[in-house]
Amino acid sequence: MLNDGATVFKCMPVTYETANDKILYVGALLTDSAKTWYLANEQKRKPDPLSGWTQWVTYEDLLKDFIAVHENKNEVREAKRNLQMEYQKSEERIKNYVSKMRTHNMLANRLRDQL
Repeated sequence: MLNDGATVFKCMPVTYETANDKILYVGALLTDSAKTWYLANEQKRKPDPLSGWTQWVTYEDLLKDFIAVHENKNEVREAKRNLQMEYQKSEERIKNYVSKMRTHNMLANRLRDQL
């Protein structure tokens, strides 16, 4: 799972005029450490003479850099461990517990019926 800001990459509109528009849209929606990372990477940006902004040449360049920094390399292992160690807390609602377990199961790359 990608850390903060990752859901931005999954909820974007389908089409854009230019790659720069797509990158600017993502940059505007990032928060916390993802936003800090985005703003701190001026050296990875290329000038765009039309808008005056400077950005990555392609959206794929931005995405590749973002994943390299924010991806959790141990995600599957951690999710499997969480599946084994998780239990329902005394005050925890069953729907919250089931939702949490489904998330762990999905991240562990297991089929839904294996949960």
